[in-house]
Amino acid sequence: MKAVERGSHGARSRVLEGYLMATLFYEPSTRTRLSFEAAMRRLGGEVLTTENAREFSSAAKGETLEDTIRTVEGYSDIIVLRHFESGAARRAADTADIPVINAGDGPGQHPTQITVDVDRDPRAAYFRQAKNGLYIRMALLKLLLVGQ
Repeated sequence: MKAVERGSHGARSRVLEGYLMATLFYEPSTRTRLSFEAAMRRLGGEVLTTENAREFSSAAKGETLEDTIRTVEGYSDIIVLRHFESGAARRAADTADIPVINAGDGPGQHPTQITVDVDRDPRAAYFRQAKNGLYIRMALLKLLLVGQ
């Protein structure tokens, strides 16, 4: 993974250059959000982020999760979602035509609790947080470069 992150002269990786990840967090989780954002940036990608989408997005005006996902997928190549409702990540994945990574959905799942094989379920996957976001970087590479 170090070889992917660093170029021949120690420069940052550009392997995900041109890719844009949106992080939609409807509930607070600083470590989880920052781990995904850091992973994307370390691989050369860019990030669109919202920390409190429940309060500071169109959701506060009654927009459905599905409508938000349809809009955000037009801006990005992958969505990382943390939501307060169990099953929200599955609904988002069923709506989106791009990969959706579950960063926690209510009492249902959390990325530190479960890992699902990306080959088996590529559109809504759960990943363990690890030192330096290793698993997250591997997941981003697989979802964006290998495909869904």
